[in-house]
Amino acid sequence: AQLNLAVNNNGSISAQTGLLRLTQGGAGNGSYTSSSGAVLEFGGGVHTLDASANVTGQGETRITSGSAIVAGPYTVTNTTVTGGILQLNSATTGTTGNLTRSGGRVEGTGQCSVTGNLTWSGGEFGNVGGGTTRVQNTGTFSITGVTKDLRNYTLALNGPGTWSAGTIQTGSGGVLSGLGRLM
Repeated sequence: AQLNLAVNNNGSISAQTGLLRLTQGGAGNGSYTSSSGAVLEFGGGVHTLDASANVTGQGETRITSGSAIVAGPYTVTNTTVTGGILQLNSATTGTTGNLTRSGGRVEGTGQCSVTGNLTWSGGEFGNVGGGTTRVQNTGTFSITGVTKDLRNYTLALNGPGTWSAGTIQTGSGGVLSGLGRLM
């Protein structure tokens, strides 16, 4: 299903099966969930989710264009960013099992913990906020592809992983740490 209108959520939005695509932005203080096997996609416009909103689920949260600005809790099994911006600004650490990055940007003032796999083949970490994405000791990472950017943000790679192709450009406060387990 695709909603081609601004969605202001003060209750609950749930992708229970298949794909639910939100394309025109909106605001919210409610819940945004994806069930196992389902996809909740922020696919256009600016989605501003305040500190009382929460993004959760056993499915996938996908950012393809526009912006998802999340000030509340973020706890999902799978996060995919192919375009657009995922901005995490929560005072509590967000958690995702797997984070797949092929484009777009992950940024914000908050922290995101990756407990499974980080796959980074394109796109950017940072630009706004000075936050952190941390691959936990229980997670792994794979860096491939073309040139990627890391600016005003920390990427902590604490789990084992591979860097088989591409360049990471840091600048303007970009920090890459934890490469002691690089294979």
